[in-house]
Amino acid sequence: DALPLSMSQKDWYWLPPSNPSSYGAFAGRLAARYGQGGTFWAAHPALPVVLPAGIELWNEENTSGFWGDETPSPSVYAQMAKAAYAAVKQADPSMTVILGGLAPVGGYDDVHCTGRRGSGHDAKAWNPVNYLQALYADGAGGSFDALGWHPYNFWSGATAKQMLAYNLCSAWSQMARTPVSARSLMVAHGDSSKPIWATETGVPTCITGAQYVCVTEKAQATLATDESHLWQGYSWAGGFYWYDIRDDFGGTSTTNIEAHFGAVMANNHPKPAYHALDKAWSS
Repeated sequence: DALPLSMSQKDWYWLPPSNPSSYGAFAGRLAARYGQGGTFWAAHPALPVVLPAGIELWNEENTSGFWGDETPSPSVYAQMAKAAYAAVKQADPSMTVILGGLAPVGGYDDVHCTGRRGSGHDAKAWNPVNYLQALYADGAGGSFDALGWHPYNFWSGATAKQMLAYNLCSAWSQMARTPVSARSLMVAHGDSSKPIWATETGVPTCITGAQYVCVTEKAQATLATDESHLWQGYSWAGGFYWYDIRDDFGGTSTTNIEAHFGAVMANNHPKPAYHALDKAWSS
């Protein structure tokens, strides 16, 4: 049946469930299937048991693009996280539960990065530090083992040094260096022992005729090396996931930024970043 116009305009792929318990039930079933002693492994005894590193709850829930084109709601997400955490731990107490990786958006109390203190959110997005602060206020502090974070910070022509430099509007700086940071909030709420996981980090490379934001392959490789080494030195660092392994959509689009984050080209030819990551993590 056709949906009413007002409903069909929603992005149903990323629309949060009307009942947070439904999300909790899904997460619990996922853990029961693929976690320690899961039904999938029991049903396939010939397969090597490769357990998930953890279960990440949603993705970039602080942006409307991953919230069904609706205004992001920390209070709704907090209820989802509570339900999911309880269900996952009931199914597999050893499973690591990671809050969905928060996207970079402006600065703390400065969502549009104007340099003037104001709101940490608008109808389209929340600054990730403000969003985490709201999650704590909504009682979600006991519903995660690790914080997911997407510390992207890039613009056309940027060097690795520039992308990692301190800036109030840098998601990399906002993990631990800004006056109010993810780490400062975690410490203030008794979560100093919980790690931050970089569930996405990286930068897109340019191709001839590129009309999207991008950097040189050399800059991408240097960023991969520098971020990896920094990450290995942080006492609070958890999982580190480079985005992306391979260029998407054939890697030929001159307008689609999503096609060029890979450390490997679409034809499987490694970019310098692939070798940089391999070297940085080989030990």
